Amino acid sequence: DFCLSRGLGDVYKRQDNTGVVAKAWGDVNVTPTTFLLNKRGVVVKRFVGKPDFAELNLLIDRLLSES
Repeated sequence: DFCLSRGLGDVYKRQDNTGVVAKAWGDVNVTPTTFLLNKRGVVVKRFVGKPDFAELNLLIDRLLSES
């Protein structure tokens, strides 16, 4: 499992066999594609392919500190 092997824990994930979800999120066609959302559900960053984990962690910390 990709997430567990990289220490990301048991992340909620599902397979999109029909492509409906991929199209709804901006025609995703590369795996992995990671979306970072703020508390209001707005996409803050989209990582296509392997994420830059340093940048991802900084963004997560910044978003968690927002009120």
